[in-house]
Amino acid sequence: MLKTETLVYECLKDNRKAQRQLYDLLAPVVYGVCQRYSTNKYHADDLFQEAFIRVFKKLYLFDQNKGTLEAWASRVTLNVVLAQYRDKHLKESEAIDDELNLHSKETSVVENMTFQEMLDLVNTLPDKQKIVFNLFAVEGYSHKEIAEALQIDEGTSRSQLNKARKNLKMKYTVINAIE
Repeated sequence: MLKTETLVYECLKDNRKAQRQLYDLLAPVVYGVCQRYSTNKYHADDLFQEAFIRVFKKLYLFDQNKGTLEAWASRVTLNVVLAQYRDKHLKESEAIDDELNLHSKETSVVENMTFQEMLDLVNTLPDKQKIVFNLFAVEGYSHKEIAEALQIDEGTSRSQLNKARKNLKMKYTVINAIE
């Protein structure tokens, strides 16, 4: 395996072996991001393909002094996801639900879920809720950053997160009641 600097350099020179090594190195990371934001396997596969096209097209922008190649590829993938989301949902407008209590202090059932339970449940959320939840809870974005990335109001970001949490809590409660 080539060092990161050499691997990137060789990829930029169209070295097919190096490109394959880069793909093998980054595929699990890129696909993991795609899965978190997808509604199903086919959607994840489409995002994955688009993300890798973008990774290879933008590889010249990678700066190893600013982080790892994996982190950079994750960010590129996330940008692909967000661009697709914006294209699909930008025209939809949504009023903030005034009845939501955005400052609820109740302990969230969501915090007690296993990772696989959470992933399965998150995949059932509507697109807006899923994206906001993942950006906030998984990626660590602030509501301001989410609002900027999705071109929505911060209040809408908070509203979508709250709706996602309520949805997850309800679904988790129903699943546990059945078991």
